Amino acid sequence: MHKLNKNLRKILSMNKYMLGKIYNEKGGKKYIATSMFKAVFNAIVPLSYTIFPGLIINELAGQQRISIIIGLVLSLTITPLLIQLSNSALDKLIIKLEQQINIQLMKVYYMNFSKIDYELLETPSFQELQERATETYFNSFSIVSNLCALATSIISFIAIVSIVATLNPLIILLTLLISYINSIIAKWVTIRQFELRKIFSHFSRLEWAYNYMLNNLDYAKENKVFNVYKLLTNKLTENQINMNEISNKNQQNTRKSNILYSITGSAQQLILYIYLIVQVLRQGLSVGSMSIYLSAVAQFSGSLQSILNEYVRMGDNSNKIEELIEYENTPYTQYNSGTLTPYFDQNSTIEFKNVSFKYPGSDNYVIKNLNLTIHGNEKLCIVGKNGAGKSTFIKLLTRLYSPESGGIYLNGTNIQEYDYEKYQSLFAPVFQDYAQYMMSIKENIILNSDYSYDRFESVCNESELTQFLNHLINGAETQLGKDIDENGIEPSGGEGQKIAIARARYHGGNVFLLDEPTAALDPLAEYEIYKQFSNMIEDKCAVLITHRLSAVQLSDRVVVFENGNVVEYGTHKELYDKGGIYTEMFDKQAQFYNNDIW
Repeated sequence: MHKLNKNLRKILSMNKYMLGKIYNEKGGKKYIATSMFKAVFNAIVPLSYTIFPGLIINELAGQQRISIIIGLVLSLTITPLLIQLSNSALDKLIIKLEQQINIQLMKVYYMNFSKIDYELLETPSFQELQERATETYFNSFSIVSNLCALATSIISFIAIVSIVATLNPLIILLTLLISYINSIIAKWVTIRQFELRKIFSHFSRLEWAYNYMLNNLDYAKENKVFNVYKLLTNKLTENQINMNEISNKNQQNTRKSNILYSITGSAQQLILYIYLIVQVLRQGLSVGSMSIYLSAVAQFSGSLQSILNEYVRMGDNSNKIEELIEYENTPYTQYNSGTLTPYFDQNSTIEFKNVSFKYPGSDNYVIKNLNLTIHGNEKLCIVGKNGAGKSTFIKLLTRLYSPESGGIYLNGTNIQEYDYEKYQSLFAPVFQDYAQYMMSIKENIILNSDYSYDRFESVCNESELTQFLNHLINGAETQLGKDIDENGIEPSGGEGQKIAIARARYHGGNVFLLDEPTAALDPLAEYEIYKQFSNMIEDKCAVLITHRLSAVQLSDRVVVFENGNVVEYGTHKELYDKGGIYTEMFDKQAQFYNNDIW
C-alpha cells in the first residue's frame, strides 16, 4: 500500500509539473480550461444516446404520446450534429491555442538550450538524455490529453453506474446511399490534403534544416561564439507559423468533412428511428430491459478499462517527465558565471596560469599546468602533433570549456567574471570544421549581426568573394547546400573557407582565431587563404593553430605544444636555431619542397 501511494504521489507530482509548463504560458489557462470543458461535454452529452432511447421505449410501451415521441426522436437525432458542431468550434480554439503555446515553448526550449555548457553537449550520455527530454518536452500536450481522457472516462463511468438500468445502445445501419455520399466527401478531403501536402513538405524540410542546425554538434561552436541561436530560432518560428497555416487549412477541411459526416449520420439515424417506431406501432415489437442492461454492462466495462489505461499511460509519462526535470536542472555554469564587460586592445593580455583540463569521464589531462600569455599586439602561431591540446586550448580560451584547475585571465581578471556572451564577442574564429548553415550565403556571413550593405560589400571584397558571388545567378542570396533548395550550391573547400573568413570579418572581434583553417585545402587554395589571413589580421591580435608550418610567416611568435603544455616558445628563427622539436617538424615538412629529393 505504501508503494502504491508513493507511485500515485509521483505520478500526480510529475504530471502536475508538466501541466504547469502549459498553464504558465500565455493562453495556457484557457487551453486547459477549454480542453477540460470539451472532456466533460463529451462525457455528459452523449449520455442522451443511452437515456433517450429508454424514454422513447417507455413512451411507446405506455401512453404513446406522438408529440413527446417526436420531440425525443428529434433531440436524439440532432444530438450528434450538435456534438460535432460544438467539438468543431472547441477544436478550432484548442488547436489555435496549442499552436500558440507550442511556439512559445519552442522558443523557451532553444534559448535555454543555447545556455548549456559546450563540454556537456559533447558528452554522449548527456546527448542521449537531451534527446529523450526533447521528445518529452515537445509532447507536453499529451499530458492534457491524458487528463481529459481520464476525466471523460471517470464521468462516463459514474454516469453509467447511476443509470445502468436505462441504457439502450442502438446499432447504426449505414445505407448504400449514405455510404456513397460519405465516399464523395472522403475523396474531396483526400484531394485537398494531397495538394496541401506538397506545400507542407517544403516547410517540413526547412523545419528539419533549422532543427538540425540548432541541435547538431557541428554547428554548436559557431552557434555559441556568434550567438546564432536567436537567428535560427526566429527562422524556425517563422517557418512554424507557415506550417501552422497549412495545418489549419487541413484542419478546416477536416472539420467541414466531419460536419458533413454528422449530417449524413443524423439523417441515417432519423430514417432508422422512423423505421423502428413504425415497427413498434404496427408490428407490436417489444424492446425489453435486457438490451438496456447489456449495453450498460458494455459501457461500464469500457469506461473502467479506459480509466485503467489512462492511469498506466500517466505512469509511463511520469518517468519521462522525471528525465526531463533532470535535463532542465542542468546548471548553466558558463552562461551564469559573470557580469563584467570585457575590453581588449593593443595593450591587453590573456594569460593562462597553471591551467589543467581533462574531458568528462577521462583520467587523462589534455592540458596540464599550462602557462602562456597572449599579447594584444601580437600574432601567435601554435603548432604541435595531433592530440597535443591545441584545439582544446582554443575551446578554453573562448570559454566553450572551463579549466579544471588554474585560471585564464583577461587584463588580470579571471575570464569567468566576465559576461559570457560579451566575452565571446571578443573573438572572430575561423574553425577547421566551420559551419555551413542551410541558409543563403549572405545569411551565412551576417548570421546574428545587424545587416549593413556597405559592411557586407566590404568584407566580400576583402575576402575575395565578390567575383565568386557575381558568377552566381542569385548572387549572395544563393542557398548553401541542396538539402532544401535544388538550386543551392556546394562550395569548394577554398570557397567555403572564404565564406568563413568573411563571416569572421563581418562579426568583427578583437582577437582572430584560426584553428587549422587550411587543413583540407590544396597548396594553391592554401596560398590564397593565407593571403586573406595576412590582410585580415594585419592590425589585430591573432592566434593561429596549424600543422602547416608555412603559416608561421604570419606570426610574431611560435608556441610548440606537446602533451598539453608549452615545450618551446619564441620566433621562428629562435626555435629553428635551437634544434629542438620545432626544427624537426619544420625540416620534415620542408624536405617535400626540396628539389634534391626529385
